[in-house]
Amino acid sequence: MYTEPLSSGHSVVERPGDREVVYERDPAGWNVVCCIGMLLTFDVTGRNVAILSHPDFISDWEARPYQVRALLTTLSEPTLLVLPTAAGKSLIEYLFLHEYFVRSNKKDSRALLIAPTNALVDQHRSNLVELFDSRFVVTCLTGSTSPARRVDLWAKSDFIVATPQVVRNDLEASRISSADFTAVVFDEAHHAKGSHAMAAAGRLLRLGSEIPVCMGATASPGTSPSEVTSLCSVLGLTNIHARSSQDSELLPFIPEL
Repeated sequence: MYTEPLSSGHSVVERPGDREVVYERDPAGWNVVCCIGMLLTFDVTGRNVAILSHPDFISDWEARPYQVRALLTTLSEPTLLVLPTAAGKSLIEYLFLHEYFVRSNKKDSRALLIAPTNALVDQHRSNLVELFDSRFVVTCLTGSTSPARRVDLWAKSDFIVATPQVVRNDLEASRISSADFTAVVFDEAHHAKGSHAMAAAGRLLRLGSEIPVCMGATASPGTSPSEVTSLCSVLGLTNIHARSSQDSELLPFIPEL
C-alpha cells in the first residue's frame, strides 16, 4: 500500500465498496492519511507502519500496511481473512468490530468476537480493554458463567468475547438473537466445520431476521478448495483475503513474526 512514494500535491482515491479512501502527501513529510468511514486515521511514518489513532482508543497503535489493506477488504464485504500466525489478525478483528459498532444506528448495538477456547477469550478481552476507552463495556463469557448471569451481561455489554458453545447455547435458548449484534468475528474460524459449536453458532446467526456483518480469521482455512468453500458457506462469508508469509508486504516484517 505504501511502497510507491506519492509526488508532491498528488492524491490517490480508492473506493472499496461504498467508502472512499484517500491517500495524500502531508506537507511535513511522506505521511499518508487514510480515512475509513470517517472513523479511523492512519498516519504513516517513515518506518512504513501506520500510527492508528481514534478518540475511542486509549492510546495510539501501530498497524502494518497489509493490516490496513486487510481491514479495508473486511469492511467491503463478509470476508475470510487468512494471515500467517502472529501476523496481527487480532488487531484487524478489533478494528472491524469497532467500525461497525460506532456506525450502527441501533440503540443497543453490540459487537461479538467468538473465540474457541477460554484462554483466547480471556486474551481478547484483555486486549480490547487495553485498546478501548473505559466507557465501553467489554465482557467475556464462557461456560463458567451461568445462563442467568449471561442474560444480564449480554444486555449490558458493548463488546463481548465468548466461546462458541456459549453463543450456540444462548441462541438455541433464545437468550440472544442475531438481531442483538451489529458485527461478529469468528476467530480461529477453521473450527467452524462438522458438529463444532462454532459451525452451529455461524448457522444460527444467519437464521435471524437481522443478520450481523461477519468476518472470519484464521491461519489455516483448510487443505482443499472445497473445504475452504464449505467453511465460508457455514459462516456466510463471500470473499477471501489471503496473504502468505512470502507476500511482498509481509516480508519486511517476517523477522518479527
